[in-house]
Amino acid sequence: MKRTKAPYRWVTLYEDEISDINSVKNRVRPQLENLIKDYVVVLDCTSATKPATIALYELANQYLIPLIYIYEPIQRLTWLLSKDELIQKIEEG
Repeated sequence: MKRTKAPYRWVTLYEDEISDINSVKNRVRPQLENLIKDYVVVLDCTSATKPATIALYELANQYLIPLIYIYEPIQRLTWLLSKDELIQKIEEG
């Protein structure tokens, strides 16, 4: 069985970009749009600044993508936008 490399994309932002919601969205959106064409995507805002977290939350809502946050000290994963919430949102139209 051949193993394939997991698809992921790193988007590196400068200090002035990471503190601006629109800058984060503008930098992340093209990579996100490319990934969702061929893959199931889950966004992770664990290490993000507050503006970046807001930007990722807005993108996740816009593209109906699950969003997670991991509270590292106790290694707890929290779904900020879960698959079930997104399914409900789609069904409600």
